[in-house]
Amino acid sequence: MNFQRYSIFLVVLMAYLVLFIRSKGLFSASAAFLLGRMPDRPAALTKEMAARALVILFLANLLGALMTWKTGEEDTAAHGYLMRNEYGSGDDTKALTLTVDGEETDIDLPVAARKLSEKEIREAIRNAGERLPAEVFGGMAGQGDKSGTIRIERSLKLPEKISGLPVRISWMTSRPEYFDFDGTVTDRVPEEGADVLLTATLTCEEMTEELRFSLRVMPKRLAGKEAIRKKAEEAVADGNDGSEAKIVLPDTLDGKKAEWASRENTAGVSLLMTGCLIAACYLYSRVRRSRNEAALREERMRRDYPGIVSKLVLLLTAGLSLRRAFEQIASDYQRQKKQEADAAARRRKRTHVMTICRKREALSPVEMHPGCEEILRTCQEMGHGVSELDAYRNLGKRARLPEYRTLATVLAQNLRKGGKEMTAILEREAEEAYENRKKHAAVLGEQAGTRMLLPMLVMLLLVMVILMVPALSLI
Repeated sequence: MNFQRYSIFLVVLMAYLVLFIRSKGLFSASAAFLLGRMPDRPAALTKEMAARALVILFLANLLGALMTWKTGEEDTAAHGYLMRNEYGSGDDTKALTLTVDGEETDIDLPVAARKLSEKEIREAIRNAGERLPAEVFGGMAGQGDKSGTIRIERSLKLPEKISGLPVRISWMTSRPEYFDFDGTVTDRVPEEGADVLLTATLTCEEMTEELRFSLRVMPKRLAGKEAIRKKAEEAVADGNDGSEAKIVLPDTLDGKKAEWASRENTAGVSLLMTGCLIAACYLYSRVRRSRNEAALREERMRRDYPGIVSKLVLLLTAGLSLRRAFEQIASDYQRQKKQEADAAARRRKRTHVMTICRKREALSPVEMHPGCEEILRTCQEMGHGVSELDAYRNLGKRARLPEYRTLATVLAQNLRKGGKEMTAILEREAEEAYENRKKHAAVLGEQAGTRMLLPMLVMLLLVMVILMVPALSLI
């Protein structure tokens, strides 16, 4: 059976040995040797890929051989015996293969958990009997009178088992009206106390033994707030009749002045705190949303800037004045917006789908080109009587980006002082804008890769768990 178990691993190891001898090397040489014997291999299959695949196969074969060897060493059935589960661990079923005259038969053999011997049972009950008084009574067990009666002035915890011992414990009391079966001292105990016989029955397998404890149960001593609470309840009950609708609260308690007041209802405060939390969350979400929208707007304005400057240089080179060039850029942008809106309307009409989101888009479209929107607004200001110089200055103030401020400064200086080199300056600005856009795109790509790192790590951990749990369960 051992040879049958290890034969497949021996065959694979022999195949590796023959391959290494023929190729006169290890994995890289073996990969080259195999690929040289594959004339129709895919072009994408390289020697490095084949070498890595051989490494993976070799490691998997080696680990499989080790796991099979370990499983064979731990197979007690091959040595003619099985191990039971420890006492209390529950029964088990062993999956075995029986071979008789060369014929194999699979057998699921039930194996009961180990039972305790008579000596172990007696030892467990003896240990439980020795530990039980300390577990239940603590220091009170050594403070009894000459007759061995234990004085009880508080409720006790009566355990049903003792840790580390396979012994079950059941309790009986002779006066449950004074000392209940769960160890509670009731309020009906007289002032002089009451004698109670407490019986503990220890059971282990089929063997039982009884322990009896003589108790002198005294009324529970209340102190502090518990005593005041009980006296107040008794005073209210004694001073009122159950048939009256109004309950009169006593003015004094044990000769001392008593003042009563309803306990504060914290529901209003809780509601106020909840409202504050909701308001804070709302403000935080709105502020964050506004910041995100502002950041998105700035990002789109940076994307629009190179195209605006390039188109401005082209129009100025064609002979248009600066104001006419701005008006042409604004006119082209309005025409583009109208075309996009008409195309969207045709798509909605063709599909006959009008969702809530699309209705909102129709009512309040998102500005996809805020840089061109600022150029359009500048032209509108000039059309409403604002001077050309002030309109360019307002463009730089509204944009709040260095690129647009630079553009506004160049245009304003050209109007104040005049300049023949404005076209050259704008050409350099356009080239620099395109370079900055490339650098910014590279930064965004790196940020996207960093954001994907955490999900990739989580997926890697999940894959490792999926691979390792079955492997460890076989060890």
